[in-house]
Amino acid sequence: MNRLRSAQQGFSRLSAFVVEAKQSCFAIAQMPVQAQESGSRAPVVRWPAEWEPHARTWLAWPARPELWDGRLPEIQDTWIEIIHAIARDEPVALLVNDAGTRNEVRRRSGLAEDRLQIYQIPTDDAWMRDYGPIWRDGVPTALRFLFNGWGDKYRPWSQDRSAGKAILDQTGHPEENSGLVFEGGAIEGNGDDIVLSTRSCALNPNRGNDLSENQWTTVFRHELGAKRVVWLESGLPFDDTDGHIDMFARFAPGRRLLVGQAPAGHAHFEALKRARATLERELPDYAIVPVPAPPAKEFAGRILPRTHLNFYVTNGSVLAPVYNEDTDAPALESIARCFEGRRIVPIYAGLMILEGGAIHCMTMQEPQLRNV
Repeated sequence: MNRLRSAQQGFSRLSAFVVEAKQSCFAIAQMPVQAQESGSRAPVVRWPAEWEPHARTWLAWPARPELWDGRLPEIQDTWIEIIHAIARDEPVALLVNDAGTRNEVRRRSGLAEDRLQIYQIPTDDAWMRDYGPIWRDGVPTALRFLFNGWGDKYRPWSQDRSAGKAILDQTGHPEENSGLVFEGGAIEGNGDDIVLSTRSCALNPNRGNDLSENQWTTVFRHELGAKRVVWLESGLPFDDTDGHIDMFARFAPGRRLLVGQAPAGHAHFEALKRARATLERELPDYAIVPVPAPPAKEFAGRILPRTHLNFYVTNGSVLAPVYNEDTDAPALESIARCFEGRRIVPIYAGLMILEGGAIHCMTMQEPQLRNV
């Protein structure tokens, strides 16, 4: 059954989770604030911005028909389109569940090994952003948050939880296991000193972390090199991730920030209005670039979290979600103004958004690290 059609109610099972061994981020977060501020060495970690050079991009192949409302072949065609668009600019690394799928994808893509590297690492779902490793400059380790199906809403998720470690094991990259449940789509960074996130996701009891806002700020400071964390109250209504930032606010080069904008009466109007007000107040030296929200559309009794801001930046392009709506062209124009010199590649996201995400959700960049 589609994720948006039937959310499993498994929050009471969170207490049964087995927290993995290493707890470095958790230990940092539990330090008294005074100890964090005085006597702690300055962070050497830097989380590169998405528009900085990539070594490759990671994706996972969609494989479960029940997730895609009977349209898995069409979704797989969309994945092939996206793989080709990224491979034009940088290598693609793809996770598949078995050898048969490996051969099928190689045949369908027509891409050689130097453009498409295929790893047999099983997953439950295809949203790589939320369970993939987060590579950082300044340290030899990639950060790995733990995954629990967005608060145990959608099972199974155990293979997704293991995929990040498997990626690092197979590529020989050392990991830092945070010991904290969180997702990559819940944070947005400018590559320098600022991280954005939402309270509705980070502080949600369904992640099982029991951390305060100040403790999360400390985690982002130590593990992502943030000097400042800007907290938004919540994300888009009906977003079943509990409000991922990458659906409505994205950094761009030149101290610009693309933010969703909806007309009065739109399902997202109030949330986007509040978000913009917070960002204008907290980041007055950033130019806010409004990006129109697509018209609200209902599916299975819920408003879809349709957005043009769930784009992905490669070494030479920006892959941007479109929906065959009047908002497509002005949204693409706004994105193009912020990423001069890159091709703007529109990708129809009307099918993938039925499962709750778009292009940024399905990708994870591996940056070219300079200081490790």
